[in-house]
Amino acid sequence: MLYGRRSNSVGNLYSAGQDFYDHYHHPELKTYRIAQIFEKVNSLDERKRCLLCGKIVCNVRNHYYVHFPGKYACSLCTAVYTRSDTLLMHCRSKHPELNV
Repeated sequence: MLYGRRSNSVGNLYSAGQDFYDHYHHPELKTYRIAQIFEKVNSLDERKRCLLCGKIVCNVRNHYYVHFPGKYACSLCTAVYTRSDTLLMHCRSKHPELNV
């Protein structure tokens, strides 16, 4: 399993990321997954390293959605959102002919 193990190889982290994704891809575990895929760079810095790709980021929530994209997709275009209300706002503004 990925957590509890450290690796200096970004390639190893990335390949292990798919196993991690498969094991934890359940909506009720979202906050647990976010905490598990990031580690602090050092004690003086707020930035964190993504264990899936090795990238150092400031905003873990934004980077989290790079690996775990939303599940609400627009049926008329390629837009995908993480929240149903955001998809509804998109449909109302971009596709007014739907009368949603």
